[in-house]
Amino acid sequence: MKQIHCGKGRQSLLSVTILGILILFGVGPLSWGKDLNQRLGIGTQSHQLGQSALIQYHPSRNFTWAGQLGFDSGNTASYSFFAASLRRNLIYEYHLNAFLGMKLSYQNFKNVTADSGFSLAATAGVEFFLQELENLGWVIELGVELLTLGNNTQIRTIGGLQQLGIVFYF
Repeated sequence: MKQIHCGKGRQSLLSVTILGILILFGVGPLSWGKDLNQRLGIGTQSHQLGQSALIQYHPSRNFTWAGQLGFDSGNTASYSFFAASLRRNLIYEYHLNAFLGMKLSYQNFKNVTADSGFSLAATAGVEFFLQELENLGWVIELGVELLTLGNNTQIRTIGGLQQLGIVFYF
């Protein structure tokens, strides 16, 4: 049986692999996805309690700061909340950016009793853009939230239509 030496083949395979990794993680994200660097957006996003005003700022291509403010002053039930989040963009597609994030919020809910508290959430989501509406972003998130409201502490999932938002970028 004849032995085949693959010395140069292995070096070529290793070189191509290293080059591919460098392109994927080094150069690739600079040419993929929606570039929102230094862009400010305003819009609305759903929350478990109701609708909220949303403002997003992208200080760099990889990070997003977002803030939400929502309230309802009904007679039988009312709520108010403020949330701040930091997102790290991970995947850049042509009209879609995928991200991981952390969200901290203060919530005040009045129904039969008045309860207020904080929540901390770990989220994952996407922001996508339609081809003809380049300044309009659609955001959807899902994740896990630790909520302390009054004397109660709970862990719950968040997501779906409760975390759907729309943002107009300037």
